[in-house]
Amino acid sequence: MEFFIADLHFDDENIIKYYHRPFKDVDEMNQKLIDNIVEKFKTCKTDYYPTQANPIKFFILGDFGNEEYLYKILDRLIDEELWIEMIVVKGNHDRNYLLGNGRYVGVEFSRYPIMYNGLWLSHEPITYMPSECPYLNIHGHTHNLRYGNGGSWADGNRYYNVSVENTHYYPISLDRIKKEMFI
Repeated sequence: MEFFIADLHFDDENIIKYYHRPFKDVDEMNQKLIDNIVEKFKTCKTDYYPTQANPIKFFILGDFGNEEYLYKILDRLIDEELWIEMIVVKGNHDRNYLLGNGRYVGVEFSRYPIMYNGLWLSHEPITYMPSECPYLNIHGHTHNLRYGNGGSWADGNRYYNVSVENTHYYPISLDRIKKEMFI
């Protein structure tokens, strides 16, 4: 089972006003984002039964923010006995700590877009993916804006934006993305 999220911007006070996030301050935003991530995976635990050999894959597609929140998320997930493999793609607002320095167990880092099971996973939308392209680009970066021509897979849309503003501040499953895209 796979989940995606982008543009968390932990500890970024300006993001609240720029994108009209529904939080009174950065502390409330940080806590709510962590709570939503843990809540989403706790509900999956009863349906999916993740194990160490078969964890939930959680893709964070850039602009994570303060690295200390990686620890906070991991600690909460461990407390809930949730098996999660976290894959972080570096965004344009992420510092070099998101380059993989071996400090995180169960977390992989990439500074470039990655291909995963026929999906292009990137922070920024991949510039041109014609309707004939056999891949879906799951991305962030554009926050509440859509990229591409919109619509479903059959309409030629090859983009899906998982910025938190589009996912109601929760991770979104690949199953739900496929359902919404009519794939």
